[in-house]
Amino acid sequence: MATSVLTLRADATGLAHLILTSGAKDASVGTMATLLAQKQYSTLATWAKVQSGKGLAADRASLIASDAKVLAAAS
Repeated sequence: MATSVLTLRADATGLAHLILTSGAKDASVGTMATLLAQKQYSTLATWAKVQSGKGLAADRASLIASDAKVLAAAS
């Protein structure tokens, strides 16, 4: 039996795609995109958590926050 390893890495381009396809309202997408463009990753992670289940679906908020945290740690 063969074993495979898959490594996923968060990057700004992937996070931008996640934000744009999140299904959030335009104002929320705009806020997230602005924070991403300004490289305010920690603020973006916090903002996504706060919006979870409100203007942003909880599963998407979790992914956005997680990726933003990774980018913040790498900065």
